[in-house]
Amino acid sequence: MTITPHHPPQSNASTIPVATSADAIGLRESLDEYPSDWSRHNPFHDGEIQLQKLAGTHRSVMSFAPKFIRPFLPEQHQEFYRAQSFLVAASRDADGNMWSTLLVASEGPNQSRCPGDFANLVDSPDPVTLHIRTQPVQGDALFGQIQVDSDLGLLGIEFASKRRNRVNGRILYSTPNDGMVLRVDQSFGNCPQYIKPRKEWWWNAEKKETEGASPTFSSSTKPSHLSELHIKTIQGATTIFLATGYRGQGKDTRFGNDASHRGGPPGFLLVRDKHTIVLPDFAGNNFFNSLGNLVMDSRMGLTIPDFESGGMLQLSGRAQIYPGALRLTMFLIEQVNVVPAGTFAIRWSIPSKGESRLLEVVSIVQESVDVKSFHLAAPATVSPNDDDKTSNHKLWGFKAGQHLPIELQTKDGEILRTYSLSGSPSLSSNTYRISVKREPLGKASNHLHDYVQVGDLVQVSRPAGDFTWRASELPVAGEVGENSGAKTRTLVLLSSGVGITPILSMLYQYVAQSKDLQAPRPALWLHGARDGAHHPFREEVSKLVQHAQLRAHLPLQTHVVYSRPSPKDAGLYDSIGRIRFALLQNIVVEWKDAEYFMCGSSSMMTDMEESLLKAGVRASDIHFETF
Repeated sequence: MTITPHHPPQSNASTIPVATSADAIGLRESLDEYPSDWSRHNPFHDGEIQLQKLAGTHRSVMSFAPKFIRPFLPEQHQEFYRAQSFLVAASRDADGNMWSTLLVASEGPNQSRCPGDFANLVDSPDPVTLHIRTQPVQGDALFGQIQVDSDLGLLGIEFASKRRNRVNGRILYSTPNDGMVLRVDQSFGNCPQYIKPRKEWWWNAEKKETEGASPTFSSSTKPSHLSELHIKTIQGATTIFLATGYRGQGKDTRFGNDASHRGGPPGFLLVRDKHTIVLPDFAGNNFFNSLGNLVMDSRMGLTIPDFESGGMLQLSGRAQIYPGALRLTMFLIEQVNVVPAGTFAIRWSIPSKGESRLLEVVSIVQESVDVKSFHLAAPATVSPNDDDKTSNHKLWGFKAGQHLPIELQTKDGEILRTYSLSGSPSLSSNTYRISVKREPLGKASNHLHDYVQVGDLVQVSRPAGDFTWRASELPVAGEVGENSGAKTRTLVLLSSGVGITPILSMLYQYVAQSKDLQAPRPALWLHGARDGAHHPFREEVSKLVQHAQLRAHLPLQTHVVYSRPSPKDAGLYDSIGRIRFALLQNIVVEWKDAEYFMCGSSSMMTDMEESLLKAGVRASDIHFETF
């Protein structure tokens, strides 16, 4: 299907439009106030649905996606975008060509700011509006191209925490000085797979050249083929950003542009010739947003950022999905644009050797029929050149809820994955534990289950992630100071399936930090599993809870729900069914004032979040991790 791009004239508006306060309050307080054109029961267009059905994932995706994909930004997403120093954007030029680009803050922290306190690139005055205070830079393929009513897809991504969020919508306002205002159509989070760990830092904007940076060049014309320098850049890429889009007839929030991320080891992009790149198989969230767009409109943009120099390589062309290989895409290049080194003031550096290390698999434990734990420690042998052999065995500390980025060498090449750390943060100075569920089509999980053995070495990076909890974050009854006399708030931990892994680490943290308090806060762990055979850590949790209740005298409760228990599971569970809000209300007396941490199936988390928000729980008190 051929789409004719719409390019309305530049707006002459003198003020930046935002939703009225009534609109903002309504969206925050009631999830029933969706826009009239929002497809509440189906957030996908025909191309996405076609691929979901072909992959056999449509039914499972539809069990949670209509609540997971929202026509507004939850409070956590607003805060996330306000904290970003750059965004990935997807839009079209005047000829309808699709391009991906970077929107970067024009200045970094000054002497009065702390590192990471940026120059307010993004503001979100209400849940349906993003104000981006910049435009594509001169020399960018999209310079001067993003106009009022243009479709714009955005991706916010944090390399350190591996958190990312996608939003798409239409431009309400656009000027060179004030930037752009986006009206949100769809917003949702993404899992942290394939994100290469990087450290972000600022460069003096007046110093345009970076010592040691790879050479780049700029051209006023856009060639239709790759040069040798372009090919070298592509072959060395570990991160790319894609732009796709589809706009059908009529007004529909399911139409629009998507900006997405792909990553892998150098060489994961295959350059077939100077006109063609092959993108490999990526197991994503099964929404098929990017590929679904390509089914309906083959135009695609691809950007390779030069992290060390502050430039980027932009490509635009058309994509073909390989027959018989659902997620293998051939990209036919039509235009090439180079944004030279030094254009962007921001830089990203690859972690030094001190940020990545080899660990040895010292133990493997079968936790359930489909979950194995891998215990990792510093190798037994230490290089004779190491001055401090003792410190070499000590691992990085981590917070309960964080994950461990790992690189696996498999028969299909290098694979990047992140797995939650399931052990105790206070007892893990010399050993990490990751617990992995075997997924039928999971390359990494099947490699770990079938091939990794005790004694093997695994490359890991520093633990990351902001799905964390500390005991000091919540007021405790009886505390002195400003919280004196505050109501005791219950800590509620919710998990299902392999989502138990970060929640178990939080349980360890709760017990360790609460046992010496005079008035520890109450806590509840509510876990759901299919049956006893699919319930990892059952005995470990039972022992930990008994210790907490009998020896530490902590006000800790647990409740286990089995959806399909077998006769031999008698006594292992408390109720039959699934984790529902009604069950939570029956167990937690002060549920409205509690703080919630949850990880598990998308359907469980979206149902629970929606129910909690409707019941009046503050959005800031609901935290979740997406796998």
